[in-house]
Amino acid sequence: MTSARLALSTWMLVGLIGGCADDEVAQAMPGEREAAACYGCHGGIDRATGRNYPNLKGLDRNYLIESMRDYAEKRRSSPIMHSFVSGLSEPQRHVIANFYSELDR
Repeated sequence: MTSARLALSTWMLVGLIGGCADDEVAQAMPGEREAAACYGCHGGIDRATGRNYPNLKGLDRNYLIESMRDYAEKRRSSPIMHSFVSGLSEPQRHVIANFYSELDR
């Protein structure tokens, strides 16, 4: 295969894969993309929760919103949580809380 043909084939394959990724995002649960930064510690739809971090799946929506607000305003102490949630808008916090509250424990 010539290098031009190989480059074209690679470009086409990347385009196909990129198209699949867009379809997957379109089919994601509401809030799944916004909550992606939380997955490393708190888990997601199909991920295990870290041993030292609370499982957020199925928790009350209002509790999650209030907790994020408390971390952002330093009423609860966690430098890591403060750095994550202080950059979120109130609507973004609501979306993330809705996402986790809808998951089965």
